[in-house]
Amino acid sequence: MKKTILCIAIAISFFKGYSQSLKEEYRECASQHFYHQEFEQCLDYFNRIIKLYPNDSTAYNDRGQIKEFFKDYKGAIEDYTKEISIDTTFADSYFFRGMAEQKSKLYASAIKDFTKTIKYEAKNSDAYYFRGQCNVALNQMDGVLNDYNMALKLRPDHAEVYADRGWLEMHFNNDKKAVIDFNKALQFDTNCAQAYYYKALLFIKKKDFKSALNNINKAIDITMNNASYFATRSTINQTLHKSKEACNDINKCLELDPNYNIPKMNCN
Repeated sequence: MKKTILCIAIAISFFKGYSQSLKEEYRECASQHFYHQEFEQCLDYFNRIIKLYPNDSTAYNDRGQIKEFFKDYKGAIEDYTKEISIDTTFADSYFFRGMAEQKSKLYASAIKDFTKTIKYEAKNSDAYYFRGQCNVALNQMDGVLNDYNMALKLRPDHAEVYADRGWLEMHFNNDKKAVIDFNKALQFDTNCAQAYYYKALLFIKKKDFKSALNNINKAIDITMNNASYFATRSTINQTLHKSKEACNDINKCLELDPNYNIPKMNCN
C-alpha cells in the first residue's frame, strides 16, 4: 500500500514538473511571437497555457492584452474579469480592464476600475488621468481637475495631461491658464498633437483663424488619422473662404470616420 502511494506521489510530481516546464515553454514561444508581432500565434500559446492552467491569472492578463491588438475589447474585458476573479487585489487587472472599457466607451465601468486601481496602486498616474478623461466623456467635470493635478504630481513630464488640463481650463474660460498648459505640454513633447489641436480651438474661440490654421496644420502633420483634426481644419478653411481645402478636409474626415457628424457643404 505504501509502495502504491509512493508511486502515485512520484507520478503526480512528475506530471506537475512536466506541466510547469511546458507552460514555461509556451510562455517563451508566446514572447517570441509577440516580439515579432505575430499576434495570432502569440494568442494561440496563451490559449494553450490557459487550457493547461485554467487558474493562471497572469495568462488571462497577457491574453487580454493580445486581444486588444485585434480590437477585441469585449474578449479582453472577459479575460481581465476572469483574472480579477482569481486575484481580486491585483491593481493591473482593474487598470487594463478599465482601459479596454474606455476604448469601448463604457466610461462608467472604466471609472470604477480606475478607482479600484488607485485603491491598490495609489501611485499609478495614468489611472488618475484616464479616470479624468472618462468623466469628461460623460460630461462630469467635478473632480477632473483634481485627477489631472494628481496625475501630474506623480508624473510631472506627462505632456498629454498638460494638454488635457489646458482644455479643461479653456472649458472653464480660464484661457490664460490653458495657454500655459498647452505650452508646457509642447515643452515636454514638441510632437504633442493634441496640444496643437487645443491651441487651434482656443484661437478659433478668439476668432484668430490664421493662427488656428497654423496650429491645426501642426497637429495633422503629427497625427494623420484623427477625424476631428480634419473636421476642425475644414471649419477653419470655410471661415477663411478656402472652399477647395475645406472640401478635401471633409472628405478625409469621413474617410477616417464615415459616421462623423460633420456639416455638409457643396463641394461640386
